[in-house]
Amino acid sequence: PGVRGDNPLVGSGYSSSQFLRARFSRTSLLAGGHKDLVNRLREQRKAVGLTQAQLATAGLVSRKTINTIENGVFVPSTTLALKLAAELGCEVEELFQLPGAVFEKH
Repeated sequence: PGVRGDNPLVGSGYSSSQFLRARFSRTSLLAGGHKDLVNRLREQRKAVGLTQAQLATAGLVSRKTINTIENGVFVPSTTLALKLAAELGCEVEELFQLPGAVFEKH
């Protein structure tokens, strides 16, 4: 017989993925931060004349990823945000800001 210790999964009948899903649903992981983020990706992409597919190819992601970022469903990683800004010829702060933040282009 194993020792339960602090592991809530041992002897609980739940798999680790079931346990994590129950504790960290997609909504709970994203809640609080992304809804307040000012997102100008679509505006900047259209300003330079790129389609979602073209930007996705340049950023090495799927078109659906670009779509979900533009619609505020998904917040990109720092690396992806920097790649997108570079492809669009702008600063990352021009794409994503906290509400009330004022971006001064250098």
